[in-house]
Amino acid sequence: MNWLRNFMYGRNGVDHLSVLSVVLGLVFSVIASFTFNPILRLIPLLPYGYAFFRVLSKNIPKRQAENRKFINIHYTLKGRINRLKIRHSDKTHKYYTCPSCKASLRVPKGKGRIVITCPRCKNEITKKT
Repeated sequence: MNWLRNFMYGRNGVDHLSVLSVVLGLVFSVIASFTFNPILRLIPLLPYGYAFFRVLSKNIPKRQAENRKFINIHYTLKGRINRLKIRHSDKTHKYYTCPSCKASLRVPKGKGRIVITCPRCKNEITKKT
């Protein structure tokens, strides 16, 4: 096991983006196993090759910058999905977005037509709840 440690010294190693590449390769492998086209069976090799390249790369700062960008995009999308889930599961409030500053505004349902004042930019919006 010491030889592996010596071999991997100075290399990038496994990170989030390389794990995603392997998972995509597995998904493409499952999809390609249902087809009889030999060219489609080569597609899973691309994500596997990219993951292999990332793990063995010695340009660590560049690979870390790529991984950091991927993580930022991942958590941004994850946060948006979580906010949409919260909005959808909230049965007592209605959510609006301020047209001028894009702030999220929460108002109680069942109040009829009301004037909503944005707390951030003081913009007034008339909406039906």
